[in-house]
Amino acid sequence: MDQAAAEAILQRLPLITEQQARMLHAMWQGGDAVIRQRAWQRGKRALRTERAQQLYDTANGAVSRWIRDWASGRVGMPYEVYSSFLDQNRLEIRIAAAPPILDAILASLVSDVFPTDELEELMAPWTLAMEGDQPTATDDGLADADDNAPDAPTEADPDLRGDTHP
Repeated sequence: MDQAAAEAILQRLPLITEQQARMLHAMWQGGDAVIRQRAWQRGKRALRTERAQQLYDTANGAVSRWIRDWASGRVGMPYEVYSSFLDQNRLEIRIAAAPPILDAILASLVSDVFPTDELEELMAPWTLAMEGDQPTATDDGLADADDNAPDAPTEADPDLRGDTHP
């Protein structure tokens, strides 16, 4: 179990640019859904047996808050009310980036249980979209220098990855 690798992913959340979020989603969509589903089934079993479920739940909550932070903090309006179509589009980009982020977190937490093809399928979008220099605050509307690392999860945080995503 590599808790440090999962925490490193969470630390990058506030710095993900719009372009990186789009790339995460596009690469995830272009991946092999059958391998990914098989990996998730194996990963879920491993979370329970390695007692890593709480760490995954914490990470899932952090990703959920990363998405909600855009809705509540950026537009200064209540949830699900957007000041423009651009704001709505940026929120949807974060929502679409959640599954590959959670794939990378799962792969980090229980990497030792996956065969090579499954581990690569789970990590590829994150690795390829986020490689290169560490992102910094940009003017694309997704990352600001004053963003903080995510807080601990609450019971209201839904499992964003869920069984509905292959």
